Amino acid sequence: MSGLGVRAIVLGSALWLVGFASGCAPAPTAQPSSAATAPPQQSAAQSTPRPATPSPPPREALRIPYSAISLSSLPHWLTYDAGYYAEEGLDVTLEYISSSTTLAPALLSGEVPLAYAGQEIVISSGVRGGDLVIIGAGLERPLFWLSVQGNERTAEDLRGKRFGVTRFGSSSDVVLRAWLATVGLVPDRDVTILQIGGTPEMVGALQAGGLDAAVLSPPAVFQAQRNGATPIVDFGDLDMPFYQNALVTTRRLLTERPEVARRVARAFARGWQLLHDEPTALASLRRYATGIEDELLVETYRAGVRRFAASPVPRVEPIQRGLEQLAARESLPAGITPEQFIAPEVMAAAMTP
Repeated sequence: MSGLGVRAIVLGSALWLVGFASGCAPAPTAQPSSAATAPPQQSAAQSTPRPATPSPPPREALRIPYSAISLSSLPHWLTYDAGYYAEEGLDVTLEYISSSTTLAPALLSGEVPLAYAGQEIVISSGVRGGDLVIIGAGLERPLFWLSVQGNERTAEDLRGKRFGVTRFGSSSDVVLRAWLATVGLVPDRDVTILQIGGTPEMVGALQAGGLDAAVLSPPAVFQAQRNGATPIVDFGDLDMPFYQNALVTTRRLLTERPEVARRVARAFARGWQLLHDEPTALASLRRYATGIEDELLVETYRAGVRRFAASPVPRVEPIQRGLEQLAARESLPAGITPEQFIAPEVMAAAMTP
C-alpha cells in the first residue's frame, strides 16, 4: 500500500452522531408589588423603584437539521448535547437530511430556518439570487477520502473509472472535482461521476462493483475498508479552504428574526469551545456512535479535530475558493463577491463578552 493509503487508513476511522434533547430552566415567578405594604412615609432612597429583573427569552421551537452523519457535524451536536441551545430558550429539533443540496430548497423556502450544511449550497444558490448566508464556521479542510475497491493507486489507474458522490453539487462532488483537476483528469471525458444519494449507498455500490471509487467520510470510509476497499487519497491534503459543513441561514431571517440568530450564535460559540475538550467531545461521540471500536473512534477524533477552523467566525477564504471552482465550470454574474455569502458579524457579536 502507498504512503498515501496508509495515512488515509490511520485517519479514516468512523463515527455516527445523532442529536439529543436538553432541559430548560423554569421562568422566574413575578415579584409581589410593594405598594400595598409600603409605610406611609418613605425616604427618597426607599421610594426609588428597583430595576426590573430581566425576563428570560421566550422559548421557541427551532429546526436545525444537519446534512452529514460525520465528524464534520460535531460542533452542532456538541452545542445541542451540552444544552446550550436550550439555555438560550431554543427547543431545537435535530434532523438528518442527507446531502446539503437536499436542504437548500427547505432553507430558501423558510421551511427550515437554519441548518448545518455545506458551503456549496450557499454559493450555488447565491449566484442565482438566493439569500443563504453562513453565520458559523465548521471544518475548514475536507474530511473526505477517495476509496477504491480494486488495485487502483495512481491517477492514471483511475482513468476511465466510475466515481461515486452523494449528489451533484454536494460537498463530496465539489471536493472530487477539485482533486481531479489537480491530477489532470476531466469529468465526463476521463472519468464518470455518478450521484448515488448517500454515503451508505456508496459503500454498498462500491462493494457490489457498481462503482470503482467513492468519496467517503467517516464512518463510511471505515465501513468500506472493512468490506475490502482501500482509501488512497486524503482530500484533507488539498490546498483547499472549504466549509464541508457550516451554520447556514438566510438574510431574511437575519432581518426579520435577528434575536433568534443571536441566540443560536451565542449557543454555537459556546459549543465550539468544547471541540478541543477531548473527554467531553469523545463522550458525546461515544454516546451516538454505533458499532465503532473505541480505539478507532479516538484516532478519528484526534485526526479530524485539527481540520476545524480556529474560530467559529466564518472567513472569506473558503468562499473565495468555492467561487473560483464554480467559475471554472460556469459563468458567474458580474459583481459577485465572497463577502456576500457570510455574515461574520453575527458570530463575532456572540463571542463578545
